Amino acid sequence: MSETKRLADYTVHLSFADLSADVVEMAKLSLLDWLGCCIRGFYEKPALIAQEVLKPQAPEGKATVFSQNPWRTSALFASLLNGLASHALDMDDVHTASQTHLGVAVIPAALAAAQELPAVSGKELITAIVAGYEIMGRVGRSVMPDSYYYWHTTGTAGAFGSAAAAGKLLALNADEMVFCLGSAGTQAAGLFEFLKDGTNSKTLHAGKAAFNGLLSAQLAKKGFTAAYKILEGEKGFLNAMSQKPQPNLLTEGLGQGFIISENSFKPYACCRWTHPAIGAALAIRARNNPDLTAIKKITIKTDDTGLDVTDNANPQTIYGCKFSIQYCVAAALLFGRLGINEFSEENIKNPDILRLIGLCATIAIDREAAGRGEVDGRTVVRIEMTDGSVLEEKVLLPLGDSQNPMKFSDIEDKFRSLTESVCTNQQIADILRFVWELEQLQSVSEAFNF
Repeated sequence: MSETKRLADYTVHLSFADLSADVVEMAKLSLLDWLGCCIRGFYEKPALIAQEVLKPQAPEGKATVFSQNPWRTSALFASLLNGLASHALDMDDVHTASQTHLGVAVIPAALAAAQELPAVSGKELITAIVAGYEIMGRVGRSVMPDSYYYWHTTGTAGAFGSAAAAGKLLALNADEMVFCLGSAGTQAAGLFEFLKDGTNSKTLHAGKAAFNGLLSAQLAKKGFTAAYKILEGEKGFLNAMSQKPQPNLLTEGLGQGFIISENSFKPYACCRWTHPAIGAALAIRARNNPDLTAIKKITIKTDDTGLDVTDNANPQTIYGCKFSIQYCVAAALLFGRLGINEFSEENIKNPDILRLIGLCATIAIDREAAGRGEVDGRTVVRIEMTDGSVLEEKVLLPLGDSQNPMKFSDIEDKFRSLTESVCTNQQIADILRFVWELEQLQSVSEAFNF
């Protein structure tokens, strides 16, 4: 049986009964984290522009768009806009092995499809989210790490994740699910060229991944055919996206655990590759409270793949700052935090930040050598002071990593911090109740009325 067929069969046959209590809890946490990022993300420029363009063209429908004044449209339009908005803050969840943001592709498609269908239960929505995370994570990791140089895996692998989740809710059979994945794969896209200019394209990758997967599921339900071996075929996804694909990772251990259990959450509003260095900088600040004017040099030693994405000593836009490890370390040292407000037009020109950025030097750790144990794979921030003293901190697993997790209360606090300025107390309470009671709901479309 082909890898594509095995993943399709797995998705079709996965049931809520297969999920442990911990997996169910993680699915609900992922949903809550995504909702907070999506609701607050609609106040960012990329989401505002996308809504301005799409709303006049949007049909009536049952799926919620979580903008400043929530409105309803078709599942396809809602998934596109919500997916884009939820990626605008760069605070959405991350799966390290695949370097994908699972939630922004999977959940918009799943939730929109669940609202549009008359009788999707909370258990079915949870199962679809878990299935989508599983497929997206497996596809993403099968083309890492070299695919990540050109291709934003949230956009490319994301189409498969949203397709699996939506196809699950549309009750596709095994053959239809193969076609669903085939259509998703042929639409997979998202290039990293946007990083050079710090532009908005990254958010579009997430929105289109959600849209493309849901569209693929809807087409397959009507009999639309697509490649049988879209993943492993000679001219399929793996060979197109990677010079050294690992097809074994598509199905290795399938059914023996869940990718969603490896999910990580973000405490900082920037690229995940910067988080270990931020953690180190914050630890140095908390422990030593150094005189920032007496810093002579800052050395940042971190993952070589991460530096390919974040080594930018001259960011010119807010989004560019989110992908500048130098800016993130400097801002962490200056402010002692790194939330939404620390990424601003004003701070791009902040002389204290610019001076600290100018003191930064970066050193790459060979990721493959670290994996073999030949070098220390920990991120290190080393600060040399003018008096000759040295302050140093090492971080292997940043806060929010699955092995250094944020607490359940932390995710709820993050949700509140993102939404309290834009939602009423009653709206926040209603959303929290919806998420925590999700598996008890008989109909998502009836319960989701805010």
